[in-house]
Amino acid sequence: MSERMEYKLKSPIAWGNETIEVLAFREVEAGDLFDIPTDRAPSMKEMVTLAAKLCGQDLVVMKKLKGRDLKDVMDILGKQLDASL
Repeated sequence: MSERMEYKLKSPIAWGNETIEVLAFREVEAGDLFDIPTDRAPSMKEMVTLAAKLCGQDLVVMKKLKGRDLKDVMDILGKQLDASL
């Protein structure tokens, strides 16, 4: 089963000639987790990198997330990980 979770950004991101208003997160795959540590809590960089992989966005775009969107994206990641593991 392949589910996508969509998140409408509260603060859209300007990127080149486009404005990104929605992030669509795909289901987590095993390979997505290879860079996530198991002996400590993942860093913010590791989590934002994972989020970028799951929604198919460039890491540079994800670094532009505003705080309130970042919090919601981290919540979505938590749900995706809980559902996948």
